[in-house]
Amino acid sequence: MPHTPASDLSHRQIKELTDKVAQLEILLAQQQTENCLLAEKIRSYEYPTGNQLLPVAKPVLQKPYPTLSPEVIKNFHTLEELPVGIVLLDIHHGALIKANAKARQILKLTDNFHQSEEESFSKIDWSEITEQLAEDHFIENKEIEIRLADGSKKWILFSGKFTHHHDLCAVMVDFTSTKETINELQKVNTELDNFVYHASHDLRAPLRTVLGLLSSLKQETNKDERIRCVDLIEGSITRLDTLIIDLLSISRNSRTEQLFKDINFMVEVNTAVSYFYHVGDTRNLQIAVKVSQPVRYISDQTRIRIILNNLISNAIKYRQPRLELSYINISIYTDERWAYLTIEDNGEGIAAENLPTIFDMFSRASEKSEGTGLGLYIVKDIVEKLNGTIEVSSEHGVGTTFTLTLPNYLLATDTLGY
Repeated sequence: MPHTPASDLSHRQIKELTDKVAQLEILLAQQQTENCLLAEKIRSYEYPTGNQLLPVAKPVLQKPYPTLSPEVIKNFHTLEELPVGIVLLDIHHGALIKANAKARQILKLTDNFHQSEEESFSKIDWSEITEQLAEDHFIENKEIEIRLADGSKKWILFSGKFTHHHDLCAVMVDFTSTKETINELQKVNTELDNFVYHASHDLRAPLRTVLGLLSSLKQETNKDERIRCVDLIEGSITRLDTLIIDLLSISRNSRTEQLFKDINFMVEVNTAVSYFYHVGDTRNLQIAVKVSQPVRYISDQTRIRIILNNLISNAIKYRQPRLELSYINISIYTDERWAYLTIEDNGEGIAAENLPTIFDMFSRASEKSEGTGLGLYIVKDIVEKLNGTIEVSSEHGVGTTFTLTLPNYLLATDTLGY
């Protein structure tokens, strides 16, 4: 049989395939032991009255599992090489009865898998599908997420119908990559809408402030008031400049390829600390830095600097000056594969209701925040670009801890001859 891409299969062809499997399944009724098992199964369920399914207790699947007769196995073999997955499912118990080669490939099963070892379908809520089958006698392109034995997840499209004794005969197509692409596009679309709204507002706000202050400046004759207006204009322009720089950082991170360099974390941290230490009020502030870097650490220096600058400046900016001692502890350890960074402070902290959104675009976690709301979004974006992870734990009024794991590209660059 010539192979046909899954995308070329028509609705009619899918129905023909499922009808063929259904006919093969009917042969199971010829076996006396199978008849008894099916009868027990049927007695355990109430079947639909009209369009409604009567709620009944779910029976417990008992061993031995139903087996296929040699004749059925022989006939099922004709479906073995089809380019789409074909499965027989006992959805009442979440048990996979039979799968052709493509289905086994999708589910990462061996050719001689045993039903008791395959649990991908056992934790799925089949009630909605059962109701649809009872009403329409057919399901088409039903999206189901399953977890495989190795812990990975897949999104599967199911099309099929009940067999003679209410097992599900279905065509299955793996569309995990398509689903992930759709989810990513939805995320990008949401971020784009959010970006357009907030960027236009945040760009206009300082400009309108400057225009208002210029109007006042023209009419003001008092020297001190004129100086105050100029200072306010300078502050608005600085905020606008900061926003533009942050927007450029987002653009560069998405477009710029990684440029690998040797990174000395002690130098980078001290540079960031010395730059931001004198920007704000640092009375009673203690900063402790501990760096253990026994091996070379290779990564994108510009991106690493942006991460450190954002996190360290936030820790300084949102400390609690009223405390007798406020502190920032920075700890970094590297090995041949990773860099582990922890930045801990006893500053303002973040309220629990704000934690889920602190990495969102234009999110402000503090009431006194005067920033653009892009800093932590940029940090998260860069960390993901570097294939790392970032986590945060925080309690309002107690402090915040950021924990990062960033890959060391030492081995990769050695292989490439850097």
